[in-house]
Amino acid sequence: MADMSDISRLDQPSTFHQVCSHSANLLRVGIQYGFLPFVIYLGFKRGGQLPTGEYVELGLLSLLWG
Repeated sequence: MADMSDISRLDQPSTFHQVCSHSANLLRVGIQYGFLPFVIYLGFKRGGQLPTGEYVELGLLSLLWG
């Protein structure tokens, strides 16, 4: 039979739960703010490909003025 100290201990969040929750929040923020810059980086690294198969060098000016 559980006494009252065991029941009150279950109501308090454990350190493990707090660490997991904080880690999940950091992962969520990292994915939210890191996805688009990562995709843009991959675009710059690989460059654009024309239908003929040749690659076009991407740069800041080519992104702004086509």
